Amino acid sequence: MTTVLNTINWFEIPATNISRAMKFYGTILDMKLETNQFEGTKMVIMDSALIS
Repeated sequence: MTTVLNTINWFEIPATNISRAMKFYGTILDMKLETNQFEGTKMVIMDSALIS
């Protein structure tokens, strides 16, 4: 197994229309995104296992 250093593990992109943002980023990244609640705030997450 290779260890990758200095990788991004968290970032935030603010959006006023979360459904539209999910569709846009899901399309350009070619991945399925999911919503989740974190301390009462709705956020979109991606599965890191899907990133190659």
